[in-house]
Amino acid sequence: MRTIIKKKNDKSNISESFKLDNKTINDPKDIASAFCDYFTNIGPNLSKQIPPPIKTSNQYMHNNPPINSLFMIPTDINEISTIIKQMKPKKSTGPDNISSWLLRELNLSISEPLSIIINKSMEQGIFPNQLKLAKIIPIYKSKDKEQFNNYRPISLLSSISKIFEKIVYKRLYTFIEPVLYNKQFGFRTKRSTIQAVMELCVDIMDSFENKQITMATFLDLSKAFDTIDHNILIGKLFKYGIRGIALDWFTSYLKDRKHFIQYKSQSSPINLIQTGVPQGSVLGPLLFIIYTNDLPHCLSNTNSTKCILFADDTTIYETSTDLNRLYNSMNDNLNTLADWFRANKLSLNVSKTIYMIFGNSQIVLNNEPPVLKLGPEIIKRVETTKFLGLHIDDKLKWTKHLKHIKSKLSSSLFAIRSAKHKLNSKQLKTIYSAMFHPYLEYGAILWGSARQTVLRPIELMQKKALRLITNSQYNTHTDPLFKAQNILKVKDLHDVQVNKFMYQYQNNSLPETLSNLFTNNHIIHNHATRHSNDPHIMHRRTTLAAQSIIHKGPKLWQSIEQNTKESKTIHTFSRKLKKSIIGKY
Repeated sequence: MRTIIKKKNDKSNISESFKLDNKTINDPKDIASAFCDYFTNIGPNLSKQIPPPIKTSNQYMHNNPPINSLFMIPTDINEISTIIKQMKPKKSTGPDNISSWLLRELNLSISEPLSIIINKSMEQGIFPNQLKLAKIIPIYKSKDKEQFNNYRPISLLSSISKIFEKIVYKRLYTFIEPVLYNKQFGFRTKRSTIQAVMELCVDIMDSFENKQITMATFLDLSKAFDTIDHNILIGKLFKYGIRGIALDWFTSYLKDRKHFIQYKSQSSPINLIQTGVPQGSVLGPLLFIIYTNDLPHCLSNTNSTKCILFADDTTIYETSTDLNRLYNSMNDNLNTLADWFRANKLSLNVSKTIYMIFGNSQIVLNNEPPVLKLGPEIIKRVETTKFLGLHIDDKLKWTKHLKHIKSKLSSSLFAIRSAKHKLNSKQLKTIYSAMFHPYLEYGAILWGSARQTVLRPIELMQKKALRLITNSQYNTHTDPLFKAQNILKVKDLHDVQVNKFMYQYQNNSLPETLSNLFTNNHIIHNHATRHSNDPHIMHRRTTLAAQSIIHKGPKLWQSIEQNTKESKTIHTFSRKLKKSIIGKY
């Protein structure tokens, strides 16, 4: 398909020569070795540049340690066999040349011996050294292809090590989940990037409703996963109740890890990794969110200052009618946060850290604002920023994001148009599903509430795409095409996502922080109506809130048939809802 639509994959095209110490090197062996040194030293070099903190990481850990300690429950053949069955049958291999495809083929033969080895590992608190080696493939990002810093490392670990990790992950996650910060949305079950953005947007809309302003600072970390200090991490694990043999296992897992670079057919020497959590690992992301779990607790005024985390994306915000108070409070919190980052060996990138002011423009314009600082450096104020994949603006109008979508959809339309003479309708729909639909779907629950004039160009482009994949005339009425292709219109895609959110709300499957967005009718009044268990539709002062999920959600939910509401799973609910909507086209 790439050939047909004339799309080149630049990411796999790696340079034949590189610049090192103002010299050009061409020898693959030298390049592999230089890559290995570069990736090995990223974390330690950044750590060395971090100034000394005022307080230690230990002093920032305010929480009471749990009474219970993690116990590594032994595994069995069935658990390991299930994990192997769930692995994607990839033929790519780590340093041991054993693929997940091969493990699946050998499942019946290896489940028992693996269960014995893994149980021994957990009993003795030792992670095997042979599973600590990673093969790194450099992947080109952007800019100058001859600079090492324009490549990112893709880490290939042993498939067997991932089975070890999945066994331990289940035990650690079950134990640690109750003490994880409630607004950490990264790497947790039933949580997503969109829920994190929604958390922020709902609070901003509430401030608009109350004639307040919100100040939000979006912090940027440099190579956060690479600079984690192993001793600090082990100390935090102990504080959270990972002690004894379990702590020995994690200490063994983190220490003495090594990697080498595969550049073309050449392998580099093996280097020891001194900092960071293993890239490409199952446990790495969970260990990272445990490492940063105490960050929000160091903020002052934790009742009014809010913090949203998604892995290494950190956003703090506060609402008030007094702009000067917001600046003073935010500056205090940023000073504390800067010291927390220093104490935890995490490197803040101030040049990419920005802040925004959401609210009444007159309040903002009529005051001469002080500056916001991180240490001696001034933080830049912006009107729009990219937050977890969505371009968010200070009026929540989504204009910038919809321009971004329009640009992406134009490229996708070109691809479909290029392929229409060589592919049939079914194949063109595959391109639509892969290259067009994802841009319409991601975040539609939020940006789908934008003004009709802003949404109109997106709707027209979807109709163009539909006419192309069905080989219809440019002026063909599209309702029958949507119905025949079983594709939802942009507006209905938004409504379906809102209703799926309401289904999750009604079935108590949302994160705790989003589960109190609405008040059910039976709490407002005692009348036994057919909507008494539905969320109450409240009056909204602003048009923005009236068009958003906080108002539209309860309204749409009431219009759904009871049979659909009572679906056993969200997938069944979604299928019934989609069928009902498309049936009306």
